[in-house]
Amino acid sequence: MNRHRIAKGPAGTSLLLAIAALLFLSFWPWTYQGEEISANGEVVRKTSASLIEENGAGVLAWLFFPAFLSVTGFLGSFRQAGASRLAMCVTAALLLLFTFTTGFSIGMFYVPAALALTVAAATARAASPSTHSV
Repeated sequence: MNRHRIAKGPAGTSLLLAIAALLFLSFWPWTYQGEEISANGEVVRKTSASLIEENGAGVLAWLFFPAFLSVTGFLGSFRQAGASRLAMCVTAALLLLFTFTTGFSIGMFYVPAALALTVAAATARAASPSTHSV
């Protein structure tokens, strides 16, 4: 089994993990928790809501971006050209950058997907000109 075929497993895992994080962050009702406190310091009301309920539909762009990168990396794992390995490396780097930039808000939920895509990019190998099939 060649290394290029092995890269499809971690790339697919990255895609599944990114979709799981997307769905969890979008719809889990306890993603956002807050409480209202009165002037005397008593807790008046505790609230919990999903990210969409709290921040609106605009937050979906931030949640879909890592999933889009994982899809790009997964599709790149099916090609054997050198450009596909470069694309996988770039998408893995962008996904890692996204997770570190968004840090402890939503980024930490995408760290497993970023690591899986990094493994996929590291195991993918560009086909040498002598191994190209026509």
